[in-house]
Amino acid sequence: MLAAETHVVVPDLVLASGIVIALLIALVAGIWLRSRRLFGKLIALEAERADHARQLQDTNARLTSSLKAAEIRTKEIALLTELSGLLQSCQKPDEVFAAVETYAGFLFPEEAGALYLMNDARDGVTRGPRWGEVAATSQAFALEDCWALRRGTKFPVSEASQGLVCGHACCEAGAGTYVCEPLVAQNTLLGVLYREAGNACFADGTDQLATMLAEQISLALANLQLREQLRSQAIRDQLTGLYNRRFLEDALARESGRAMRTGETMALLIIDVDHFKKINDTFGHESGDAVLRELGAVLEKTIRKTDIVGRFGGEEFLVLMPGADIDAAMSRANAVLDAVRAMHVDIPNGAPLRNITASIGLAVTPLHVPKGDMLVAAADTALYQAKGQGRNRVVESDRRSLMVPLAKTGTDG
Repeated sequence: MLAAETHVVVPDLVLASGIVIALLIALVAGIWLRSRRLFGKLIALEAERADHARQLQDTNARLTSSLKAAEIRTKEIALLTELSGLLQSCQKPDEVFAAVETYAGFLFPEEAGALYLMNDARDGVTRGPRWGEVAATSQAFALEDCWALRRGTKFPVSEASQGLVCGHACCEAGAGTYVCEPLVAQNTLLGVLYREAGNACFADGTDQLATMLAEQISLALANLQLREQLRSQAIRDQLTGLYNRRFLEDALARESGRAMRTGETMALLIIDVDHFKKINDTFGHESGDAVLRELGAVLEKTIRKTDIVGRFGGEEFLVLMPGADIDAAMSRANAVLDAVRAMHVDIPNGAPLRNITASIGLAVTPLHVPKGDMLVAAADTALYQAKGQGRNRVVESDRRSLMVPLAKTGTDG
C-alpha cells in the first residue's frame, strides 16, 4: 500500500517541479526580453544624447564663430568710425595719408595695400601711403593700366573677371590675390585703393570694409579740394592766379607790423602795363587778358620766393619785398622791366604781341615813408611820375622819411 502511494506522489512532484521550472524559464525569458528591450532603448537614448551633444557642440561652435565675427566687425566699425572723424579733421593731404597708413594696418592686418592718387594732369596716378609688404612696385601708372580706373568701379567684379590682371598689379598676381577700389566723390575720380591678399584669398567681409574705407577717403579728399578751391578763390585773382587785392592788403599789414618790430626795411613796387587800354581797343579784351596772364607768369619767375606778388586791380600789379633795401628793390624792378620788354604774347587770331612795356613806382620803408601802410601811396605817386616821364621806366619815390632806422637794413636775398 505504501509503495503504491509513493509511486503516485513522485510523478506529482516531478510534474510540479516541471511546472515550476517552466514558470522560471518563462520568467527568466520575460526578464531577458524586457532587459534586451530596455538595453536597446538605453543604446538609442545614448545615441540620441550623443547626437544632441554633437548638435550642441556644432551650435556652440557656430555661435562662438558668429560672436567672434561680430566682435571683429564691431571693432572694424569702431576703427572706421574713428578714422572717419580724423579724416574729416585733416587740413592737408599729408594728414590724410598718415591717417590711412596708420589705420589700414589695423583694418586689414592680413593684407598689404597702397593708395594711389590722381596726378595734376589727370592722366595717371601716383602712389601715396601704403601698409604691409606690397608686392606691386609701381610708383605711378597711367589710367589705362587699371581696369578699376577705366570703369570707375571695383575690379575684379566676378570670378570670371579675375582672369584679367591690371598692368600695375604684381607680376605674380592671380585670381583673387588683389582688388582695386576706385576713389570717387561727386562723380570725380580721385585715385584708387589697391589691396593685396596676404594668403591665397581675402578674408570674408574685407571687401565691404574696403568699400567703406574708400568712400571715407574719397569724401575727405574731396572736402580738402573744395576747401582749397574756396580758399584760393578768396585770396587768388581768377585771371592771373596771383594773389588778389584783399590778400595783398592783409599781407601788407602783417609785414608792416613785423618790419616795425624787427627794424627791417621793406620795399614795394606798383607795376602798370603801358597803353593797356589801347591793347584792349585794338586787339580785344581777350588779348588784354592774355597780356595780364603772361605778365603774372613773368612776375612769378622774376621775384624772390620771399616776395609777395599779386594783381592790385585792372592792369596794376603789386610786389611786396620784405627785407629789401633801395638797391635790392631797384635791381628787382629793372629786372621786371627787362622781362616785360621780352614778352611775346600769343593772342587769338593774330600775330604775337611784342614791344609791351610797363611803368613802375617804387617806395621803401623807412627810407621814403616811416610805416608800411604808407608805402602804397608813395609808390603810386612814383608810378604816376613814371607815366608822366614817358613810361617804360622805374621811378623811385621822391619822399623822404625823418624816421631813423632801428636796425641795419636788409639785403637782397
